[in-house]
Amino acid sequence: MIGKALIIGGGAAGLQAAWALLNAGAEVVLVEKLSDLGGNLSHDKYLFPRREEAFKLLQKRYSELVRSPNFRLLLDTELVSFSGAPGAFEAALVQHPIYIDRQKCSSCAECEGACPVEIIDPESKGLAKRRPVHLRKGIPGGYLMDRGACPAGCKLCAGKCPAGAINLEAAPKHLKETFGVVIIATGIVPYDLTALSELSYGRSPDVLTGLEFEILYGPNGPTKGDILRPSDGKRPTAVAVLTCVGSRDEKHRPYCCQVGCMNALNQAYTIKERLGGEAEVYVCFTDVRAHGKYYEEFYRKVRGMQVKFIRGKPSEVMVDFDGSLSFDIFDTATHKLLKLRADLIVLEPALVNGAPELAKMLGVELDQEGFFSIDRDYATPVMSSAPGIFVAGTASGPRDVVGAMANASAAALEAAAFLKRNAA
Repeated sequence: MIGKALIIGGGAAGLQAAWALLNAGAEVVLVEKLSDLGGNLSHDKYLFPRREEAFKLLQKRYSELVRSPNFRLLLDTELVSFSGAPGAFEAALVQHPIYIDRQKCSSCAECEGACPVEIIDPESKGLAKRRPVHLRKGIPGGYLMDRGACPAGCKLCAGKCPAGAINLEAAPKHLKETFGVVIIATGIVPYDLTALSELSYGRSPDVLTGLEFEILYGPNGPTKGDILRPSDGKRPTAVAVLTCVGSRDEKHRPYCCQVGCMNALNQAYTIKERLGGEAEVYVCFTDVRAHGKYYEEFYRKVRGMQVKFIRGKPSEVMVDFDGSLSFDIFDTATHKLLKLRADLIVLEPALVNGAPELAKMLGVELDQEGFFSIDRDYATPVMSSAPGIFVAGTASGPRDVVGAMANASAAALEAAAFLKRNAA
């Protein structure tokens, strides 16, 4: 063993960094605050431009990790304090209870059948319901429990579990460990679109972010792949996808989100693939930045599917009394003012740091855009401002999945070299 590494964040970059570090001879502890791995890819989205299923990519990497005796996964876990010096960092972690022992659970569904409560699935925008105890089809997958949604004193699920896998009295676990290096792989999240009230996000259930769209209409989503409006469960006849929402905007985020254009094309493809001629699809864009390998070809393919492209930024999205949506947009390509009516609007928002609060705890700097700062001379563009702490994937700024995983491999190799130097 060359040393022990802590990786914070279990998305694509975190998994890739863990895999690369294990292959370099390190012991790896991967910490993820949620109950699933995958981050923004955890909902089995299709990856552009080849339309591969993200779940299969992540599942393959995860299956390789869990076979190693030098890998440990801590889900539902957060870093609460951090100290020490490079090569000997002290990390205090708290692992929140999930109330179900995944080693004992056989997924027999007896607990779910016994649960008397039904709640709206918070990820379904009202399109699906589930029990507080429910089967999660993520990675690693298995039964989970939303303890806060359970009736006070209710123990029916535990009484029905034949394996005795449910412990409703489970308490948080507090851990303290020493690590030689740390890799930050906390990813990106969508910009808070309530700051752009003119687009009616939050006022109409039929105005969604691109990530929400992919969750709802993914193969394992509440509609089982069909495309339905959250407001009434009907298929839309017109869908507008808006790019650069809050990005490239001095009032919000001045930088490009890097993936919004391709996400928009990917979602337009999905809509046309599943609805065909039933729905008109509009992509309203500032510029189409198809800069990656095979991206331009994918752009041409989507144009060939009769998707209509409008170069311009929409005005205020109006919500009529019947719930229908409309907006004006000046098409700078044709110099015409258009009025579009849409049953569903998908927003491609700016992307921001997923965990900026970690910067102060870890003693690292953020850059002017709010991401974790990296080596300014680009000699090692994965090194943070603090020795022994590295930055992987989109934690240092937006990039596509291929770029994020390649960057994570680079971070892992630099971290491994650091461990070897400190062990010598």
